[in-house]
Amino acid sequence: MPATQQLKQEQVRSVLASLNIEFSEPNDALFRFTLEPNLVDTALIRVREQSVVLYALSEIRIPKPYRLKVAEYIVRVNFALNFGNFEVLLVWLIISQMCSKVE
Repeated sequence: MPATQQLKQEQVRSVLASLNIEFSEPNDALFRFTLEPNLVDTALIRVREQSVVLYALSEIRIPKPYRLKVAEYIVRVNFALNFGNFEVLLVWLIISQMCSKVE
């Protein structure tokens, strides 16, 4: 493992410990933890030689009447981001349904 990746892993450990976040390390380059009940069910930090990537997974359910608005909001936010993105499993399903209704 390259020295830069080891240094990044130590920095991630240090930050998580300083925030009193309990975490596990399923493998050398992965940190797994949760944030406050009902906020983020699972958070993963993957350390790579060139980057550190954060994945936050939440089980929040969007009521059907609001899904189209939430999908549009996520698309607009992603467009404005220089680096990174938000993903929702239903976004592509909703957009594809909208397109099929237009045709």
